[in-house]
Amino acid sequence: MKNFNIKAIFIVFLHINFSNSSFSSQFNLPLEEEELINIYNINNSRETIRLMEKQKLSGVLKFINTFDDTEVKLKLSFSGASNKRVTEERVFLPKSKLLWNIPPHYYLNRIEILKPPSDVVKCSFDSQTHEIVFGQCGLAFPTHLDPFDFSPKLFKPSPSIKMKAFHPESGGAVPEFLLYPTFPKEFDGHLHYLIQTALLGEEISDGKDFFEQRNRLYTENNLEKLFFLNRYVDEEIPYKIPQIFHTIWVTSLIEPIEVPTEYLQWAEHAVKSNPLSEGWKHFLWIKNRDLLPHTVKYLEENNSPLQIKSYDELDLSPRDAEILAQYIRECKMGKSSDFLRYLILEKIGGVYKDTDYIVEQSCTVLNKVYDFYAGVEPMSAFIGNALIAAKPHHPILQYTLQMIVRNHEGKAPAYIKTIPSKSGFKTILETGPSIFSVAFYKTAGQDENIDVVFPPMMLYPTPIPSYPQKTVVKLNDSIPPSALGAHLWQTSWFNPKYKSIG
Repeated sequence: MKNFNIKAIFIVFLHINFSNSSFSSQFNLPLEEEELINIYNINNSRETIRLMEKQKLSGVLKFINTFDDTEVKLKLSFSGASNKRVTEERVFLPKSKLLWNIPPHYYLNRIEILKPPSDVVKCSFDSQTHEIVFGQCGLAFPTHLDPFDFSPKLFKPSPSIKMKAFHPESGGAVPEFLLYPTFPKEFDGHLHYLIQTALLGEEISDGKDFFEQRNRLYTENNLEKLFFLNRYVDEEIPYKIPQIFHTIWVTSLIEPIEVPTEYLQWAEHAVKSNPLSEGWKHFLWIKNRDLLPHTVKYLEENNSPLQIKSYDELDLSPRDAEILAQYIRECKMGKSSDFLRYLILEKIGGVYKDTDYIVEQSCTVLNKVYDFYAGVEPMSAFIGNALIAAKPHHPILQYTLQMIVRNHEGKAPAYIKTIPSKSGFKTILETGPSIFSVAFYKTAGQDENIDVVFPPMMLYPTPIPSYPQKTVVKLNDSIPPSALGAHLWQTSWFNPKYKSIG
């Protein structure tokens, strides 16, 4: 090969057409015509190198920087619905790798290298595997991380909130909004009341520290130690959290409801960025195959990557089995699903996702780095439980389960006991994000565990953070490219259509 006096050399594998002397390509040729096309020379004077342009590329990309001591800074430009343009800048440190799934409704239009390294760079792109290689490998964080303040903007511990508000027998009236059966419509606007009351009810005297703990763990375990300093981990280090995704479907044993097809497809979608070929497993937990024959038939006929698991085989204690059975008999599918997710993660570990949660990015790095991670809901200060990742036997899960047993056995604090059973808030406080948030506060970071709660934009993205109730990602919306995934807030656990009332 001739010696070139150039700043970088690109070896590009593409389905490609050259329309003129400029660099362009299209992915529209048969596979057999794919070949090594060219060595692309870059002018010394250019500060920005356009690697690809106008590709309309979608799917999973794999970026690999194989250099021992050279970082590569990229700028990626996307187009979405209504030609909305989004740009992302990423720095790939030496020996780092990133699996990045381009969300639905977005296309990657351009990849640019900003401030190219002074040494010769070999860059290849394989259009079949979507693998982009820079130039020997660690694993990079799946999304850009920024500083974040977890303190609620409107949170002010109020002395006017007394526990008697939840004691009708002592003269205090149950707040009117808690009596409404139309839970989703009544959720907004009352969260600060509920959070403050929960803190009082669980004897957490320092409301400020309740949120400052999240700041400490996010900064210490995330930004300072991992992202700002390293941003990648050695690919050879073992997983702390198992490579398993869990999705749960609990239904009436008398009039069972099959798993909606879209829920199955959303569970399968996680396989794109967390593939079986890399050791990931994807479990669908149900009562048994006989209860849901159409669901089983769909999965078998479509060669689904989902593995059916029976929660009857979890070897539950008699007490836990009875609690679960009672929830199901009472059509409290939300409570039963809450209980099951904590039980499964405590016993097996892995990543739990709600049926209406769509995973867009790889969880490989997060599962190698953390012992536990979850995210804050955008419309509340609760830690959401729609996506939870944890190693087996984690203290947060154990404490959460202890609280559920306490509440079920009649030992719940008054703030839980006096909420009407028909109110959706009963589930939130008794088995859901409320007690989950309390358990996190009381046990996170113990035993040298690296635990973190992420800001809303990573797990529960919302286009307008100042008004998240109306702007969380909904069905058919575009999920921001920087998000790990998105919750669609279907609230099937409080929907008569699915024979569930809490």
